[in-house]
Parts: sequence; C-alpha cells; structure tokens
Amino acid sequence: MKKSFLSRFGLLIVLIVVVIVTLVIPRITSAYQLSIFNITLIYAIGCLGISIMMGMGGYMMLSATAFMGIGGFLSANLAMKAGFPVWLSIIACTVAMGILAYLLGQVLLNLTGSFFAFASMGIVQISFTFLQNYKPFSGGPDGLTLIPPLKMFGIVFDNYQKWFYVLIVLMIVTGICVERVRQSSFGRALQSIRDDKIAAQTLGVNPKVTAVYAFTVAGLLAGLTGGLIVHHNGSASATLFVQATSTRWFLMSMIGGINSTVGTILGVILMNFIPEVLRIAGQYMKILDGVLIVILMIFMPMGLMGLFRTIFMRIRLVRKVKTEDAD
Repeated sequence: MKKSFLSRFGLLIVLIVVVIVTLVIPRITSAYQLSIFNITLIYAIGCLGISIMMGMGGYMMLSATAFMGIGGFLSANLAMKAGFPVWLSIIACTVAMGILAYLLGQVLLNLTGSFFAFASMGIVQISFTFLQNYKPFSGGPDGLTLIPPLKMFGIVFDNYQKWFYVLIVLMIVTGICVERVRQSSFGRALQSIRDDKIAAQTLGVNPKVTAVYAFTVAGLLAGLTGGLIVHHNGSASATLFVQATSTRWFLMSMIGGINSTVGTILGVILMNFIPEVLRIAGQYMKILDGVLIVILMIFMPMGLMGLFRTIFMRIRLVRKVKTEDAD
C-alpha cells in the first residue's frame, strides 16, 4: 500500500511539473529560446529510441543520425512533391525508417561490440554522402527550403508556440511507451542479452531477433525525429546529419543515464542548453565535448541518474549500518 501511494504521489508530481512547464514556458520565453525547447523535445524522442538499443541491449548504436536524415528528407519529399499531408508524410517516413532499420539490422546485428559500432558509423557516412550528392532527393549541398509546416484539425503549426504543444505531448507519450518497454518481458530480454548473452540464450532468448526488434524501434523513433525536425525548421541540409551529430546524440543519451527514461531526457536537456550558457566558449565547445566524454566514461559510466542511484544506495547502506549498530 505504501509503495502504491508513493508511486502515485511521484506520478502526480511529474504531472504537475509537466503541466506547469507546458503552461509557463511558451509565455516567458522568446521565439529563439522556444525554438531551443522544441529542438530539445524532438531530440529527446530520438534519444529515447537509442536508450532502448544502448541502455537495454548494450549495443553502441551510432547510426541513428542516418535514419533521422533519410527520414527527414523522405518526409519533406512526400509533402513537397507527392502532395502528402504533412502528418501523413511524417508517419510514412517513420514507418519507412522502421522497415529500413529492420532490414539493416538483419545484417549489422551479426556483429557485436566495437564491430557493430564501427559498422553503424559507416552507415552514417554512407547516408551523408547520399544526401549531400543526390540532388533530386535532398537538393544536394543546398538542401531543401520552404518545407511545409504541420497542419492538423485545420490548425497550421506555423510558429514555435504551436509546435511546442504538439512536441511535448509526443515526447511524453514516447517516454511512457519506452518506460513500458523497459518494464516489459521484451525489455528484460534485452537487458539479459546486455548482461550475459549466453545465459540469456539458455533462458530461451534469441539475441539476434531481440536486438533486431530493438534496432527497429530505434530506427522508427529516429525517423520520426527527422520528420519532425525538417517540418519544424522549414528547411533541411545534409550537414545536419553528419558523424558529429551522431557523437552529440551519443553524449545526449549517455550523460543523463542511458538506462533511464528520465535520465535520457535529462541528458538531452543538458546537452542542448549547456551550449547556450557557454556560447562564449565559441569554437572551443568541441573541446569541451571531448572533455565531457572522458569525464563521463571515467566517473559516470551510467550517467547522472546512475550517479544519483549510487549515492542513494550508499546513503541507505550507511543508515542501515548505523541502525544495526544502534540495536
């Protein structure tokens, strides 16, 4: 009963915070600041997909940028050239990237460890070269402009404030779905593969099939992210989807806690707002990114949420020892 009460109380607190943020942020921020909030919400959706593959499955997925780029340009083409409603083009590109991820996963997931990581990096380079040079699809080096905005229920989402409400709902729904996956038998199967693949096989888990499904979900969410970002910005360029973007996505997913839904979202928020605070650093931001990676790997391999969890467990242990000594 006590646990149920605490769970409900925690859920109530989260809902109150979300409601306050939703009501207050659009009213107190400038258009530029609101655009940063919107991009943060979009990126959180993609990073939640990565957390399924990396956090639960233990596969270092660095190819999400490829699905984001191809999916974004596909959505733009469907809306601009095929006349699809934008909402339908975003759904279509999401499904298409899920199918592509499933097909690629059949090949890539024969690899493990660093081999898989390097192969996924190669996918990003292939996609960037394709987008940079195939003008009929991507506009080449010039990219695409005048990409139509989202329109639903007679409402044209032609400003950042309207986009904010759509994006925060999508991010919350995605977060809830990912958390449900984390607590499901599928999520536990993924975690068993991460912890001990041989033991997982003895329990009847098929490592490759399970990992392919996780890769497919990550591809779906990356495709959704790409579709949202090009229609939100109204333009797209291949330079948005380079290897440096993959590194940044890796950082965003890791810094908050790759195996935590809340931690993943926290990491995205930090990595999108820290550059704004440290804008004075200018060209040295890439050095700061490198330093952050080193610090993260040495001191916080499980991110901020992992650090908080470790501190909490140590406090509980100290209290338990003191209580036993007192008795």
